[in-house]
Amino acid sequence: MTRCSLPSFQYFGRDIFELLGNLRVWSCHSRDRRVFHLIFVAYLFALNFLLIISEILDVGNYHDLSSFAAHINPLFLHFLGLFKWSYCIIRRADIVGLVECMERCHLLAQQINLQDVDCWEYRLKLNRCQKYSTLFMNVWLFVAIGGVCQWCTNPIVYDFYEQYYSGKIIESSAMRRLPYPGLFPWEINSISRYVMCFAFQLWGGIASTVGVAVFDILNLTFMMYACAQLNHLKDTLIAKSEKPDESYNKIQIHQLGEKLMRCIRHHCQVLIFLKKLEEFSSGPMFVQCLGIIVALCLISFEASTIQFNGSIEPVMKTIMMFEYWCSIVAELFLYCYMASELGQLVKFNYLYSTDKNIFPKDK
Repeated sequence: MTRCSLPSFQYFGRDIFELLGNLRVWSCHSRDRRVFHLIFVAYLFALNFLLIISEILDVGNYHDLSSFAAHINPLFLHFLGLFKWSYCIIRRADIVGLVECMERCHLLAQQINLQDVDCWEYRLKLNRCQKYSTLFMNVWLFVAIGGVCQWCTNPIVYDFYEQYYSGKIIESSAMRRLPYPGLFPWEINSISRYVMCFAFQLWGGIASTVGVAVFDILNLTFMMYACAQLNHLKDTLIAKSEKPDESYNKIQIHQLGEKLMRCIRHHCQVLIFLKKLEEFSSGPMFVQCLGIIVALCLISFEASTIQFNGSIEPVMKTIMMFEYWCSIVAELFLYCYMASELGQLVKFNYLYSTDKNIFPKDK
């Protein structure tokens, strides 16, 4: 029985699991709320799917490479969001397995050190991880949803600018722009139909970007807590290995050996967790990396074809492409940074877990 007794891992990640529960990726609510969230998620899924279908049916309006690039980028983003969200729901059992594996890591981490001060330091690491993961969740959702809303307001800005500053008269709703290219089974010949199509594309775009964000939040949160586990193990090994050489009796050597075995069990459990996380996320990450390569190529090509003719459309298009490029770079940076940290910590703990670094040298 250890003196270090902390709440479960789910307690420290309660904000993340609350979000996942709302999106049907994690079950943590009452029956009534589950039914409500099921209806809401099904509604968003339907809008996202229909938005993809309408964009695919609009393939006949690809007149040149520039229009092709302008159509493919949003189509891929909407497909990626639907794929990631569906993947998380279908693989919910794997997510439960990852959480259970992290719970075992959390329990083994508490068993390494029996002192109150070590337990307090471990809790500080988890609280810091909770703070950063919640901050990332809020910022990433704001950036994702805010980016879609800004993109969808561009047609309104274009029409407003042309009508009030360029003197163009918009005689019918059919002349108004929509946020995304798409083909509809009806003619947009009234303001009510235009508003309906606009709202359909807005909510379909929000659904897709939420799907992209929820996978990133889940994946990076798991990586953050794995880093916290390995950091705790690293600090434990350093604290023990940096003690000055002294005479160890048999009891002390036995206690040190037991502590080392607890560190090894904890380290092995973290490696098992990382292996499961890699198996869970490898498919979506491959699709995303492939799509990012295509998206960056299309963005570069589309940027090279923009002609600044004094209208507001080239300026807005350039700003949106730059923001889209920044979001891709930020996402790649976060994944590369977390993967680099995990790799360094795994190697560091392996080196410090050898006899020459832990046990005192013979005098």
